[in-house]
Amino acid sequence: MTEKNLEFWVKKMQRMELPIMGKTVDVLRTAEQFIEAHSSKITETILQDTNMTASILKLANSALYSRKGNISTISRAILTLGFEVIRSICISSLLLDSITQKSSPYLQQAIAYSFQSAVQAKMLAEENRVDKPEAIYIAALLYNLGEIAFWSSGDKLTFAMSEAIHNGANFEKTQQKLLGFQFTELTKSMTKDWKLSDMLLDALDQNVVRSSVHSQLIVLSNKISRELAKGWEHDEVKHQINHTAKLLNLKSERITEVLCNASDITISTLRNLKLKNAAAYIPLPPKSKLRKHEPKIIDIDQTAFKLASKQQQDFQNNTEHAKTNIDSKIAEQADQTVVLKKNTVLPPDSEALQINKHLKFLKPDVSLQMSILRDLSMLATENKLDINLILQLVLEGMYKGMGMDRALVSLIIPSQNLLMCKYVVEAVPSGIKERFRFAYSDIKQEMLLLQILEQHKVVSNALAVNKKSPSSKLITDALGVNEFIAGPLVVKDKCVGIFYTDRQLSGREIAEDSIESFKFFVSQATLCLRNIHK
Repeated sequence: MTEKNLEFWVKKMQRMELPIMGKTVDVLRTAEQFIEAHSSKITETILQDTNMTASILKLANSALYSRKGNISTISRAILTLGFEVIRSICISSLLLDSITQKSSPYLQQAIAYSFQSAVQAKMLAEENRVDKPEAIYIAALLYNLGEIAFWSSGDKLTFAMSEAIHNGANFEKTQQKLLGFQFTELTKSMTKDWKLSDMLLDALDQNVVRSSVHSQLIVLSNKISRELAKGWEHDEVKHQINHTAKLLNLKSERITEVLCNASDITISTLRNLKLKNAAAYIPLPPKSKLRKHEPKIIDIDQTAFKLASKQQQDFQNNTEHAKTNIDSKIAEQADQTVVLKKNTVLPPDSEALQINKHLKFLKPDVSLQMSILRDLSMLATENKLDINLILQLVLEGMYKGMGMDRALVSLIIPSQNLLMCKYVVEAVPSGIKERFRFAYSDIKQEMLLLQILEQHKVVSNALAVNKKSPSSKLITDALGVNEFIAGPLVVKDKCVGIFYTDRQLSGREIAEDSIESFKFFVSQATLCLRNIHK
């Protein structure tokens, strides 16, 4: 192994903005840290990423995590599935979102194998009641992280690797020749560097006798997913199945049945996520119910070679042209976006917003509003519940259900004479959390805000309600907003904070029905918090 090359690649991965190494992983890094963050921080983090939110909800409703009833919100997913499962789903979403239409076939194959391996490991663990099935799932999912990172890098060596494999070179030997190390060694170094999983490190350790059933399941599941490419009847597949049966003290026939179910779930989940090309690398098991919908299998060597050649040419000769194509793709999505109005007042520190004129903003979703209000009504009858989870569920209803640009909840800090933002969800970072900070004594000088604090009223300066409606100089000066809605956070008949929402980023007007919806959410929050503090 060439230590210099390995160290170089680990540092290269640090500099790259890999989805699986994004800021969200800092919140989801370990089970303990994940739970300590509480559902409030988790929900806030997830909702910042629209694509991740959609992927997580699809995965939460997939056959892998099937439960009674449809899960339509992140907060409900946490309540229904629990922290450990949501952590697994978040990391799965980050990995699967790495795939794009222009992704290398080898990247798609590596991610498909990783996802299949994770599903297999989890289902086998649950079949034999092995503890920590979600931790096993995550470790198996990240087992090929080094390979995935390599194919995601766009480095010129990916072209050389594709060409060598296309010409019949041995995959493992080519890694050593071109890189000076194996992908598993890169995975191990990255796992240590990012402190991702002790269980994964144990599985990757080739120098110790694996006594842990967790590690053996992870390694076996990875081997099976690779060998299955040769066909379900291949001798090596049967050998690995027999090995797994001995490990779990189960019959080979039962292991085969679990693996068949795992493959069906993997394929159907990938297809539902519109990753049909990735799903095509998973061979359908015998008697699969999905056979009628089987996509055409991709010739990975031919496809990768052609794609690598084209990418290399673009990389060398057409960089500017490729950038133009990307910009045109963004413009083509205008039908799904809300264009910023010319006179929209944007926060002074949001220069990126002023450049990007095609930001995506949410539209009102009445069915989602009703779903979240029902969840809050149900929670109001429970005695033990995290107050943070209630606040996040309310914010999710305001932000996603009402189709607002941003929503926040602030708390009064009596010892500091301050009203400070606690949680915020928004379409893009705007700096509102830092700027929503007011002296309590100043707030009491404004009639509009005083109605919230003393009369517990929902207020708005929206023109749709009253063209001469009063405004708030404090909020206008700090946030640069034209219209907003605000209401009380009430606990034990005392206002302890303020809910706030607006559409300032998109410049859209606030309609009267939005104000009525806001009132419903504030009322449900009050009811939940009243019951909790009885």
